[in-house]
Amino acid sequence: MEARGIIDSIGDVGQRSRIDIALIQLGSTQITPDQRLPTIRRAAEAAAETGDTPLAFLRFCIGAEIAEKDGAVEEGFRMLGNARSLIPSLEWDDYGGPRLLNVEAGLMEQSAESADEIIRVLVAGAAMWFDRIAQPLPPEDFNTVSSSLHNHFRRLARHLLNQRRIEEALLAFETGRALGYGVEVDSEFIQRVLKRNPFDADSPSVDISLVRDAQATIVEGEVVIVICALPPELVVFIVGQDEVTHFAVPLPEGNEAIDELTQEIKQIPQRLETQEGADAIPAIIHELGRRIAERASEFTICGLYPYSFFHMVPWRALLRANGMDWSRMPFAVGFSLLLRNQEAALSVHESGVVGLGYGASRSGRDFTDEARVFAQHFGASATVQSECTAKMLRDSLASDSLVFLSVHGVVDESEEGGMSPLMFLLSDRAGDTVRIPAEEVVPESVLSPYVILSACYSGAYRMAWGDYPVGGAPFIVRRGARFCLCTRFAVNSEFTVRFFDDMGASLAAGTDIIIAFVKSLANLDNGDDRNLWGNLACLELLRRV
Repeated sequence: MEARGIIDSIGDVGQRSRIDIALIQLGSTQITPDQRLPTIRRAAEAAAETGDTPLAFLRFCIGAEIAEKDGAVEEGFRMLGNARSLIPSLEWDDYGGPRLLNVEAGLMEQSAESADEIIRVLVAGAAMWFDRIAQPLPPEDFNTVSSSLHNHFRRLARHLLNQRRIEEALLAFETGRALGYGVEVDSEFIQRVLKRNPFDADSPSVDISLVRDAQATIVEGEVVIVICALPPELVVFIVGQDEVTHFAVPLPEGNEAIDELTQEIKQIPQRLETQEGADAIPAIIHELGRRIAERASEFTICGLYPYSFFHMVPWRALLRANGMDWSRMPFAVGFSLLLRNQEAALSVHESGVVGLGYGASRSGRDFTDEARVFAQHFGASATVQSECTAKMLRDSLASDSLVFLSVHGVVDESEEGGMSPLMFLLSDRAGDTVRIPAEEVVPESVLSPYVILSACYSGAYRMAWGDYPVGGAPFIVRRGARFCLCTRFAVNSEFTVRFFDDMGASLAAGTDIIIAFVKSLANLDNGDDRNLWGNLACLELLRRV
């Protein structure tokens, strides 16, 4: 409001409009609800009168979106018409076209249009998103575009699911995630993997061959689990070799209740760390776990792909608590079903094992001893380095060795209320302890196929707009590691010594890393509920695809 007063004092109407629209988008109470749409319309018309067509177009788009949220259907359609009338005068239609179609679908929902017509509009928008996302994206547009993209594909998935078009709904949801990955992580991803647009602007049908490609990677008796939020429900897709089924659990009613649930889910790791056990898991998530365990009881889960903040849930421990045997859960957590198609292209070549350690636990246990216990199973092919420095870690990650790191990991509460980047406590050249952000010590290209982080909070991460995680372990995976084993919260050093001793023996015997991980979980499951939720639930295995 201070900036608004300054702008008023110098009579800059254009800047005043920008501030007012920003306040409206932020939900500020400084502009009353009955003034929101008139304010945006005046600003849009003023931009059009001065010949600033792109700005006028943008403001009409914003106005249509606000009208949809406010339930002002008639004014929303008017704003849509105003925006569309300007498209021929734009130098190029960037992301406005598909955004307008998403808004149009929302207005059609409120005006009780037929499901077929709404799906037709959303499929046309999906086709446009698919084509346009490969175009250069200005950094300042990233959040808006990525958020709009996800909302569009989730809305399409919801309508397809309502019509019992389950495979098409799954494809729509996963395409949104994959395109988000293309925006946020790998701009060449669309060209390499999503080589064909499954959406046809002139048809309400969806080409599900990309789902079929993913199913071709699943063997008989196995399933992949996809967990997502498609309001008004939480939806779980169970993808098998020959069919896709699903079930849903209703979300609580009202935005306030949904926001409260979201915060509860995000707090799960912290609550598990304070030893709240099963009580740290919200009731609705317990129900999801129970029903997944029930539906997948005859299958082996070979892949798990949670959406957004559902990564905060220790799904393996939850399924175990609901009676599923460890042997039924040889999965690593991934980030998109469609990214699964890249698995065969990833090479794994181990030239040896590098154990790195520095620091000591509160009980005085030297972390280098943990690295040595793990590495000893590999004989002459393993080396152990104490007093681990940033250079040692960087050089090891740039090799094709399996890297085992046992150090202190630290995250702090950030100013935004989230978590700060992961900090490794390493040795400097003088032998003193220094805090180094994980993202500074990880090389541009991680050649190590397997990275094991026995470091607290290495698995504490948040989800970005494109539904790809931001944090220490995900960053290592993003840079090239095929697998990264990490910890969600402060891990018990007595437990990790026993766990990694067991897992090292399995890996040295030639066991696949996923199988070795799950076997060690099973071997250390003593039936104690506190051990399940306090130790076993802390560990997670992430995979690149």
